[in-house]
Amino acid sequence: MSAESGEHAGDKGSAEPVEDPSKSALAKTGTKKLIALIIIAALLVAVPLGYLALKSGDADGDDNDDGSIALSIVGRTGVEENLTLSEVINMSSIEAVSSYQNRFGNWKGFGTYQGVNLSGLADLVGGMIPGDVMTLTASDGYHQNLSYYQVYADDECLAVQGPSILACEFNGTPCPSWEDGPMAAMLAPDEAFSNDDFNSTCAKDPEFLGSTSAGSLWVKNVERIRIQSMYEEWTVVLTNLEGAQTEVTRTEFVYMQYFDGDDYTDSSERNWSGVPVEVLLGLVDDDDPQTFNDTLAESEYRIVAEATDGYYRAMVAKDLVDKGAIFATQMNGTALPEDFAPVRLVGPDMSGKDMVSMICSIIMDRVAVTVNAGEESEPLTMTELAKRNLSSGTGYYMKSTGTIVGPLDFTGVPVRDLVDLVYDGDNYSLDAVAWPPDTYQMTYSTAQVENGTFPVYDLDGTLLGPQDLTMMLAIERDGARLPYDELRIVVVDDESAPVTDGHFWTKMVMELNVVPYIEGWTLNLSGVTSMDVDRQTFESLASCFYHTTYCNFTDDDGDHSYEGVPLWVLVSAVDGGDAPGGHFMFNDALADAGYMVNVTGADGGSGLFSADQIARNDSIIVAHRLDGKPLEEGDWPLRVVGDALTESQKVKMIASIAIEGFAATPAWNLTLTGLTTAVLTEWDFAALYNCEEGVHISYHNYSLDTVEYSYAGIPLWVLIGMVDGADAGHWAFNDSLAALGYDVKVSALDGCNTTVSIEDIQYNDSLIVALTLNGTYLTGDEYPLKLTGEDLPTSFRIKAVASIELVNIPE
Repeated sequence: MSAESGEHAGDKGSAEPVEDPSKSALAKTGTKKLIALIIIAALLVAVPLGYLALKSGDADGDDNDDGSIALSIVGRTGVEENLTLSEVINMSSIEAVSSYQNRFGNWKGFGTYQGVNLSGLADLVGGMIPGDVMTLTASDGYHQNLSYYQVYADDECLAVQGPSILACEFNGTPCPSWEDGPMAAMLAPDEAFSNDDFNSTCAKDPEFLGSTSAGSLWVKNVERIRIQSMYEEWTVVLTNLEGAQTEVTRTEFVYMQYFDGDDYTDSSERNWSGVPVEVLLGLVDDDDPQTFNDTLAESEYRIVAEATDGYYRAMVAKDLVDKGAIFATQMNGTALPEDFAPVRLVGPDMSGKDMVSMICSIIMDRVAVTVNAGEESEPLTMTELAKRNLSSGTGYYMKSTGTIVGPLDFTGVPVRDLVDLVYDGDNYSLDAVAWPPDTYQMTYSTAQVENGTFPVYDLDGTLLGPQDLTMMLAIERDGARLPYDELRIVVVDDESAPVTDGHFWTKMVMELNVVPYIEGWTLNLSGVTSMDVDRQTFESLASCFYHTTYCNFTDDDGDHSYEGVPLWVLVSAVDGGDAPGGHFMFNDALADAGYMVNVTGADGGSGLFSADQIARNDSIIVAHRLDGKPLEEGDWPLRVVGDALTESQKVKMIASIAIEGFAATPAWNLTLTGLTTAVLTEWDFAALYNCEEGVHISYHNYSLDTVEYSYAGIPLWVLIGMVDGADAGHWAFNDSLAALGYDVKVSALDGCNTTVSIEDIQYNDSLIVALTLNGTYLTGDEYPLKLTGEDLPTSFRIKAVASIELVNIPE
């Protein structure tokens, strides 16, 4: 295409529309509009062009149409429509003011244009589809190509370019008196179609490189329109980390390649050209489609490139960017061959299996779980997990309290299939590690992973025996996809709905580590009650956020750390504080009465600990790991570690822990009545009294005959919070109810009672229900509890408190 034809409309001298003087000073000059990614047709093959003579009317400017053919339109399937000038003028038309900028930056053609939408003319011969091109040919042979997206402009394109028309009238003068018509025109909304507008909306394929400026699209004396199918428009679906999908068309690839493209020549001297990885990902990695989010890339998220034949690869996005990888759409300057098309990921230092061809989908994704075995490691995204052979099943899990949860329906990947990715041996164990801050860890046996062999219970909690089920890493629950950091191991079956121990249902799984086989073991606990703790139950307890404890030390080999459970926590399982396997609530009342704890090893060694020594003492630990690994032979499976221990107390190869010599503790209850009712046992009250850091304890100190006395107990208002309707679980005080006013009646075992206004009780830490005097449990006529306080008159102080009742509560 010659330079002259490149400015066909603007270089015809007297034949061009009159320029508005004001347009030369348009504020738009030199100002760039936002370059939006418009869906723009691009061409890879040449268009055979021809033209017919334009019957432009009488030379003397007579407005009468002589009935000859003025416009010939040929459709993509060969359908042809020939129109007279009158027929074109009489079609539904659009009118607007517009102008254009030529390649020198000058403004031309300001005026009012009226004409027919080019899309309306295309519709006469079957319309256009993405991939089609409309060729406008003038009477002098000049031609211009418009893409489907310029002719059938979407809202984004219309906001810049406006509708594209074939104008048959300019400033009130119709054809043929208007000698430059019919003329193609872009009716820009701001009345000025600039070169920036042109660059943001025109196609950039080789077929369009002759389009040098906005003015080059304003073809005058149009006599022929031809529509041809130039290529098949394809799309690649791009999915961001939030799951939002964007369809990126071939045209958009071409556009990005024109402005921000790159190329790569491989060892076979094949030159690949296309769009850099960072440019494509920049479209969707945040709210700014113009830039690549480097900060987000530091998180090392992955992209999963998927081919039309189902092949896929997951790679770290940052690594691809650093390597200079591109999504190629051309090889050696032409469209990709069929076995590569439409897009191929290529670049330096990439393995052949990572150079994915025939890409149809690109998914940004995070690693959900990593499977490890020695030096072998397989990080897997949610996308990769979802593409594996999935199983579905139903199951229940039983909490340590005996509560059964379910039935629950899950879909996921059998764990044995994940192990097969990195390990082909047998007789192994598998560590499942949870995402921080949970830090939970559970070790499974080969039989559990490979065969799904787990103990099964009925819905009443009765053990039925072992059954072979499916141990699955669930990625969906009840048909809904789980977040990438909330995957969990489940034990299910596709026919039955088994009940299994809840500690096997590891949640928030981050890693699956194949480790050398770890033999099972059992720890016997005995005291007020008794229970056997197997390895996996202990590991479940040891992984609990509240109970896991560390003992650090340094020797000649460096820094080390034991990991395990405080001895007092294990004692709490059998000290009568709650049911075996319950919430491990420590029985302070029993400990205060005194006992000894005997820890015995398989080698016959034993160590004794007093109740005072172990009570809520996190520095004496029953450890099961050293530096993150199971204990070695000679210490395995458990050993006592901690500060200030005697040699005999450092028991190894622990087999049993027994509470010995404990005294019967007095049994009493405190009844609380209000909007709800609660009964606190002696150990409930003692647990509250002995809670961590003494957050609930208050004191009543006084002197008598130079002797100092101190009552210690729980503020009355804290106990009221249990039954005033606010939050019984967290002892929150109900301020709204207190504002309405009510009284509190405190009664003794013998019926003696006193009533105190809530106004005097609310947040008053000096009014307490005492449990001890000078550190010793109350005795005599004060046992078990006493209402006392520095400002409470003696006549209001109640001994042997048995009940607390909210009275005169407003209706």
